[in-house]
Amino acid sequence: MLPKLPAHAVAIIVALLLATTVKAATEQSPTPDPLIVAQDHAWPPFAFRNDHGQPQGLLVDLWQVIGDALGRPVEFRLVDWPETLEVVREGEAQVHGGLIASQERQEYLSFSEPLLPLRTFAFVRTGTPNTRLSDLGQEPVGVTAGSFELEYLRREHPDLEARTYNNNENMIQAAVDGEINAFVADYPVAMYLLDRHTVPDRFHPVERLYEQALRAAVAHGNETLLAEIEGALDTIDEAQLRQIQQRWIHGQTVTLTPTWVAPTLAALILTSLLGYLLLLVRQRRQLTERIKQRTAELDEEREIFRTLSDHSAAGVFILQGKHFTTVNQAMAHILRRPQSSLLSQPFEEFIHPDHRQAVTQRARDRLAGEAVPEEYEIKLITADGEPRWAELNAGRVQLRSGPATVGTVYDTTHRRMLEDQLRASETKYRQLVENASDIIYTLTPDGIIDYASPQWTSALGYPIEEVIGTHISEYIYADDMDACGEFLHLIITTKGESQEIEYRIRHQDGSLRWHISSGAPILDSRGQTIGYVGVARDNTERRRLQEEVEYQSQFNALLANLSSDFVTAHAEIIDDRINAALASIGQFFEVGRAYLFRLSPEGTRMDNTHEWCAPGVFSVMHELRDVELASLPWWQDRMRAMLAARRMVSIPDVAQLPEAAKVERELFQGQGIRSLVCTPILAGQQVTGFIGMDALDVISQ
Repeated sequence: MLPKLPAHAVAIIVALLLATTVKAATEQSPTPDPLIVAQDHAWPPFAFRNDHGQPQGLLVDLWQVIGDALGRPVEFRLVDWPETLEVVREGEAQVHGGLIASQERQEYLSFSEPLLPLRTFAFVRTGTPNTRLSDLGQEPVGVTAGSFELEYLRREHPDLEARTYNNNENMIQAAVDGEINAFVADYPVAMYLLDRHTVPDRFHPVERLYEQALRAAVAHGNETLLAEIEGALDTIDEAQLRQIQQRWIHGQTVTLTPTWVAPTLAALILTSLLGYLLLLVRQRRQLTERIKQRTAELDEEREIFRTLSDHSAAGVFILQGKHFTTVNQAMAHILRRPQSSLLSQPFEEFIHPDHRQAVTQRARDRLAGEAVPEEYEIKLITADGEPRWAELNAGRVQLRSGPATVGTVYDTTHRRMLEDQLRASETKYRQLVENASDIIYTLTPDGIIDYASPQWTSALGYPIEEVIGTHISEYIYADDMDACGEFLHLIITTKGESQEIEYRIRHQDGSLRWHISSGAPILDSRGQTIGYVGVARDNTERRRLQEEVEYQSQFNALLANLSSDFVTAHAEIIDDRINAALASIGQFFEVGRAYLFRLSPEGTRMDNTHEWCAPGVFSVMHELRDVELASLPWWQDRMRAMLAARRMVSIPDVAQLPEAAKVERELFQGQGIRSLVCTPILAGQQVTGFIGMDALDVISQ
């Protein structure tokens, strides 16, 4: 006979058997092999390690989605950029998560269709005179080793010294530390890292080098996997892909959520069991504490609700079936009945006979779950037979005892009396105001238009019957609402003398008109404000003339300042004066760029010699130096017309240029131009060049 085992020994044996069973079950159902993706570990926001060493970024999220579509888990090899290429070439990773295809890389990699576009810029330290790469001379330019940027520099700018770094973060840190004054990087990566290590405006983009597509890549011989990846991409919703991209590229703040580290399995089963039991005890204690805390919170909320209900001016009720189950003191006050009476009698007895049938039917329909109005006005009856008007607001809730109606009743009898008085008084002055040349209107204290004279229609176009009952905010321009609200509040609350305000109001045709309005409160016999009366007149033409005078004055001042600057300028500072003039012109007209072109004497070439750009706008002057006009035939015709007639050239909408201007349209759109205007520069009777201004679709690049 075997000896009887202690209870804890039996528990240990059972746990061991269970562990063995689980392990065997696990071994019988293998999981798919993981897809190993190589990517840079310091390339935010595309791929990087967070503070806990976990992969994060746009491409990480994208490959998780691709892995789900393939039915395979995804593992990431995040290393320095040069090593990302080696691990794919050597087979340590099956796929590169995203890079630009190049002739050099195509010798050992096969590339997918584009994943997403990427723009690359040259950045320089703010305050340096360099405006393009060719200005750097012998200064070193930072670039990531093994990158497409390095291939580009060696091919397009072999005279520049490229100083390589293992990853973008090391390169940006070197720039911040003053080791280099210029570097080449993908735009979102540079802005992300500059924001992390310093303020972004310490460096700024001066030249867009290229725009290429990021693609996935596999080593030659692994094209079957590449086809599977492209098939998975085709099944993914475009909205989901766009959401991933917008999260990392367009979001103002990216929150990196830490991942909890899984606890290590204990060596001994007994320790695991004891730890689990201790965890249960701790969780039970925490749950008990949370229950106590929540109970206290519910008691507090119940007390707050009871206090609010008892001190509310509105009647509060809960209705089930035909009887109230809860009413507050205000409800009893409105109906002039004790609370006990309200709870013991059918609720329909408190509804005036004129409204009883409609209200009781709506109450039944609401409890049955049908759609009924939540808010409407009803007539009640007090214990002594006095009718009282009230505003009812009610909704359906599901209680443990069944469906119920919860609502409020607000006594509006006094308000209706005042409204009746106001309507009676209208007949006394209607003839007077309807024949006045100005608009006369009245508002309720909450801003509802309850009268407007016929001049409202003649001045603003809206039929009077459509205006009455609408809020004044529907017509006032949004930017002027705060000022008008303060004006109304001042008049109604202070009951002061008639005051005046100028604001914009919307005409029925969508245009804005300037109005000057004076106003005063409407008082009842007890001196209480029951509304507002206003007298408005159209001030648009006077405002227009005033603004034209001010604009012309500012423009004349600008011309005078520019003329004075150039009259007193000598040859050594003429370029500075031209640049300052372009800045003044660009800021005055609120454009993205202002520039100066000189024309060759024979009018066959143009040269962009000076340029001003608004903050955040990249320069295009280097693209337009010594341009042969014959290469832009449509624009050449415009220049000839300008030379002959000495008149400006205007393009209101670049997108609407004719097919004959296809080359010019693509050039302008590539520079982000929406519209432009050019004015000839005359030396005597000879056109020697032109000043131009560009309005841009996107100012910040």
